[in-house]
Amino acid sequence: RLDPYYQHVARHHAELEPAFAELIALQSAHRQAVVHGDFSPKNLLVTNESLTLLDFEVGHWGDPAFDIGFFFTHLVLKWLWSGRQADYWQNLTVAWEAYATTMATAITDAEWLAVRRRGRQCLGGCLLARVAGKSKVEYLSPVVQEETWQLGCVLLGDSGSEALPQRVLAEKVVQIAGPCPKGLATQKLSQKEIRQKALGAGP
Repeated sequence: RLDPYYQHVARHHAELEPAFAELIALQSAHRQAVVHGDFSPKNLLVTNESLTLLDFEVGHWGDPAFDIGFFFTHLVLKWLWSGRQADYWQNLTVAWEAYATTMATAITDAEWLAVRRRGRQCLGGCLLARVAGKSKVEYLSPVVQEETWQLGCVLLGDSGSEALPQRVLAEKVVQIAGPCPKGLATQKLSQKEIRQKALGAGP
């Protein structure tokens, strides 16, 4: 998974090579868990009674931070594609809070801090890869592609020792992508629209 995502971008954007090299080294040094490798809402089968994770074709023993970055890349991209609608941001924040609550009870505070930091860098790397890697998304306008690229660069380079709380990530997204357009911050979609677009049925 590292070649089509991180290494491909690094080969074509020399200015990002040191940051990607650091991230790849971190991932190689933290092989701690089973990693799905394609952890996305598209691979979740949801019913009223259960949630089932599908498609373990690229599963491997590695750094769990990759799954964090990969999954939240999908949600961030959908949020940016939507024009930064509040419903999409809510999808992102609810998913993060659920994930964080579970992880905080499963590992130590120090481990969770480290995973969050690497996960944030993986989010940056995956965002860049979906714009310039081997597996580009096709539904982003040129303007949103540029917003995604800038946000990815900021997050990839954010390797400080302290994990940032989510509100700071939100501030970074707003700083790079701009505030929600007037009228969209409170716009509500139907539950059917949210489900379809969040799971990838949109453009």
